[in-house]
Amino acid sequence: MAFTRMKLTTFGSNLEAKARQGKGIHFTRIALGDGLLGNESMVNRTTLIHERLSVSIDGVTITNEGTQNAVVGTLDNRNMTEGFSYRELALVARDPDTRQEGVYLYDNAGPECEYLGLPEDGMIICEQLKILIKTEEGCQVTFDASGNPLYLTAEDIKLVVKIHEEDPKAHPNKADLDPETGKVVEEQLPTLDYADSKHAKNHAKTGNDPIAPADIGAAAASHTHTPAAIGAAAASHTHNYAGSGSAGGAATSAVKLSTARYIDGMPFNGTGDIIHYGTCATAAGTAAKAVTITGFKLVTGARVAIKFSAVNTAANPTLNVSGTGAKAIKMYGATAVNINAWMAGAVVDFVYDGTNWLMDTAMASRLAAARTIRTNLASTATASFDGSANITPGVTGILPVANGGTGTNSLAALLSTLQSNGMAKIATGSYVGTGTYGVNHPCSLTFPFVPKFIMIPTCCASGGRSAQMGTTAGTQSFGVTRTSVWANTLDGITSAFTAGFGLGMPLAYTSSNNTTSKITLYGRLSGKTYQWYTDSTESRNEAAHQFNRADFTYLYIAFG
Repeated sequence: MAFTRMKLTTFGSNLEAKARQGKGIHFTRIALGDGLLGNESMVNRTTLIHERLSVSIDGVTITNEGTQNAVVGTLDNRNMTEGFSYRELALVARDPDTRQEGVYLYDNAGPECEYLGLPEDGMIICEQLKILIKTEEGCQVTFDASGNPLYLTAEDIKLVVKIHEEDPKAHPNKADLDPETGKVVEEQLPTLDYADSKHAKNHAKTGNDPIAPADIGAAAASHTHTPAAIGAAAASHTHNYAGSGSAGGAATSAVKLSTARYIDGMPFNGTGDIIHYGTCATAAGTAAKAVTITGFKLVTGARVAIKFSAVNTAANPTLNVSGTGAKAIKMYGATAVNINAWMAGAVVDFVYDGTNWLMDTAMASRLAAARTIRTNLASTATASFDGSANITPGVTGILPVANGGTGTNSLAALLSTLQSNGMAKIATGSYVGTGTYGVNHPCSLTFPFVPKFIMIPTCCASGGRSAQMGTTAGTQSFGVTRTSVWANTLDGITSAFTAGFGLGMPLAYTSSNNTTSKITLYGRLSGKTYQWYTDSTESRNEAAHQFNRADFTYLYIAFG
C-alpha cells in the first residue's frame, strides 16, 4: 500500500491552535475511502473525496514519553456490504467551538492502493489501525470510544461483571449455597473416588502419617547432588559479558550494525546520520535534472528532498540521483509534472515508486490548463473558481469615480451628481410662437437653473436672411434653403432689458434711398427666467425676427 505520510490539514492546524488555548483535541473516528486526489491538495481537505467505511476508535495511547499519541482502531470487513479500493485514510476530529467534524490528518495512496473485499469472497480482515500523532505536553486528548473490550477501563469492566452476575441465565448449573454456612449443600457435592492405600489404612488406625520418601519414590532427606551429576557448572564458574575483559563486567556498547541496512534508500549502520537532502543546479530549460546525495541507493520507496536552484521550464523532466539513472518525474501515476511545477529555491520531496519519481510536494505555480475569467456586466452572480472550468462572474456595487466609474447607479443620479459638483447643466425643450413681437410682447423661457448660453435652430427659406445672434450686424444670404443655429451668451446680462442680449435675427441693410436700417435684440435675465424682444427703426421688424412666428414650433437648448 502506497500510503507515505499523513498530512496535517488546514482544519487540523486550526484545531492544534485551539488545543494550545486549553480546548484540547477530540477525535471522533477513522475514515477510509476510495477517492482519487487528482490535482487537489491534501492539506485543504475537510472531508474524504469518497468515503466508504467509518472505523470507531478503540483507544488513544501515549507513546515516546508523552510526545506522541497512538490512535488505535480495528479494521473489520464483516460489516461491509461492498468491497472497495482502499486509497484514502483520514483521522477525523471535531472543532470545540463550531462542533463541526472535519479531517485532521489525511493521506491518499493514489493508484497504488489495496482492495478490501468481503468475507464471502474468502477475504476475512481484522486488522489494527494505528495512527501516530504528535501532541504538546499537557494537551488534553479525548475521543469517541468504540467499546472494544481490549481498551475497556476498570469502571467499564466492573459494569460488565455486574450485568453478568445479575443475569439469571449466566450460570444455569450453578450450585446452591447453604444460607447459614455459605458453602455448597452436601447433596450437590461431587463424589470422590480414591484407592485404598497404605497411608489411608495407617492413618485411620494410628492417626499419624508414616509415609516414608521411599513409599512415594522420592530420595531420602540426606540425599545430595553434585553440579556435575545434574549437568550444571561448578559454583566457581563465571561468564564475561560481550566486550568485557573481566567476569561480570559490563558489556561493551555496539558502535555500528554488523550489516548496513537501507532506510528510504539511504544506508544506515549506526555510524552516521541519514541525510536525504541534495541541491540541484540544473538549468531551468534542461529536462535532465541531476543531484548528488552521498550513499544513496535507488530502491522502491526511496525518498529524497531536493532544493532546486532554478525553476523548471522543460517539458517531461527526469531526475538522476547520484548516477542511479534518469527517471521520469511525475505528479501522480503517469501524469507528468507541469512546466513551472516548482520555483527557484523551492525544496521538493520525491518518492520513487519503482518506475518514476513522484513529486510529493504540492507547489503549483499555475494551472495545468489555462482558463478564462470574463466579467458579465449584466449579472450580479458570483462564480467559484478552482481551475477546472472557465467562469463568468457578475458584478455588484457601484464603481467609484477614483477607479474609473461614475459613482452612481442611474443616469438621473449621475446628472444630479454632475450638477451638484459644478459640472455643466443642460436643458432642452420647445415652444410655439404666438405671432407677437416688440417691446410690449417679449418672449419668455424659464429653466431649472440659471442659464449661461442659449441656442435656437431655425430654418431660412430662399430669400430669407440670417445673422449671428447677439450682434447688431450680420450677413445676407439669398436663394439657399438651410438650417441656422442662433445663439447668445448671457455673460454680463442683467435683470433689465439690454441691447445685444436678445435672441432673434438682427438685420442690417441699406434701403433704396441709402438709409441704413437695423433690428436690435434686447434681453434680460431674472433668476432662472430669460426674456427677449426685437426692435427696429423701420417697419422691417416682425414676429419671425423675434423667433415668435405664429404657430411655428421653436426648439431650444440651454447650458448652465
